[in-house]
Amino acid sequence: MKGPDSIRDWPLRRKLIFSFVTLVMIPVLVLSAYTAIHSQREMAERVEKSFSDSAYQISMRVSHQFEQYNADLRLLVMNRQITGIFEEEEATYFQQYSNMTEILDPMLLMVRQLTPGLDSVGVYTDNVNLKEHGESVLYLNRLRESPWWDQVNHRPLLQGFRDGDDLL
Repeated sequence: MKGPDSIRDWPLRRKLIFSFVTLVMIPVLVLSAYTAIHSQREMAERVEKSFSDSAYQISMRVSHQFEQYNADLRLLVMNRQITGIFEEEEATYFQQYSNMTEILDPMLLMVRQLTPGLDSVGVYTDNVNLKEHGESVLYLNRLRESPWWDQVNHRPLLQGFRDGDDLL
């Protein structure tokens, strides 16, 4: 009975083919493993960079939108004609309506049209002599009754538009 073939018993041709395949395959396998690991790391770095770039762009876009909303808010608050509407104590209903439709509504429409993504603009007031006007002028008590009012009421953004305890 003959045992398993040993390499010594192989013909020279078979030994050369086996050694060639062994010597070629080991480096190819090592290089393939190295390339796979390196490309996986490279791809992970690219994905991470892509995500960070996307997050940065989103944050810049959101920041720009907040800056735009803040500029719109300042435009409305600093406009003397608009603040005059809300400070006027003894205007008749006709004068109030006239001021709302001729001064306030066009200004709010302009702000909505110039600010992408802004669907509506509303002004809340404590002035009980002023009648509510559609969705553009509402009483501040509507906000005070909201469950989130206490949390938002003391934020720095609102503090900038205060006169003592009153909102401007």
